[in-house]
Parts: sequence; structure tokens; C-alpha cells
Amino acid sequence: MDATQEQILQDFPSLAWLEALRDGMNSSPDRYRKIGTADSRFVITVEREDGETHFGVVLSDYECEDVSDVEDVEAFEADFRIRGPEAAWREMVENIVSHGKADREHTLNRLTLIRRPLEVLRTATMTEFEKFFQYNYTLQSFFDELGAGKPVVAV
Repeated sequence: MDATQEQILQDFPSLAWLEALRDGMNSSPDRYRKIGTADSRFVITVEREDGETHFGVVLSDYECEDVSDVEDVEAFEADFRIRGPEAAWREMVENIVSHGKADREHTLNRLTLIRRPLEVLRTATMTEFEKFFQYNYTLQSFFDELGAGKPVVAV
């Protein structure tokens, strides 16, 4: 684990986590061209004892256009929202850092299966909601950007 990964885990959840993912995705356009385009806006909600923390992600074509803290989930106009307890998110991120990518028990697909421990919430039309499933491989690759051996930009 490098110093940036350690800092992100120490401060998790934070915008620095998503900025590292964004920078990793944007530094690997050829890999994402092989996967295919993704045009989606989504919210990540981390449930904590003291409330919820929301982050917004905007993917366009083969890059991540923006990551941000989100105060008003509805105003962000997300296609879908991925929500779950901090412990589940942390376990997923730690698994990715340890293994270079999520193992089969820690993929978004597995963790959202039957809404345990994460769940995908519909925030717009069914067409937008289905983007989670349509772009699942791109989304997983995005989250795997923090994996060991990946070039992670210092934050």
C-alpha cells in the first residue's frame, strides 16, 4: 500500500478518495475505450453514525468529468444512487487496495445483489436507473482505480 492509499483509507470517506479514482480513470483512456463509453451521473451515499455523506460522480465517454461533495441529492439529478453503510464501503475499498481490484465478493454487482449491504436506488426514470447495470463494468473499473499497482496521483 502506498502513502496515498493509506491516507485515503485513513480519511475515508472523503472527496480525496473519488479524486484519486477520477485521476486514475482519466490517466487510462485507452483502457476505458476498450470497455466502452459511459454517460452517467450518480451519487454515492455513505451512511455513518452521525448521518449520511453524499458524493457525486459524472462520467462522460471515456473519462470522469467531475467528482464532488453533494449537499442536495435531488438537485444533483443523478441517474441512480448507490447507498450503504460506511463499514461496507470501507471493506470494499480495503479489498481493492489489498488485491489490486475487487475480488468476487467485493464487486459492486455482488455488494448490491438483493440490496445487501449496498443498494442501488432509482432517482430518475427507469432508463437512467438501468445505467447502473448497463455501465457496471465501467463503474467497477472506476472503483478499482485505487488498486495496488495502479498509478495513484497524490492528493
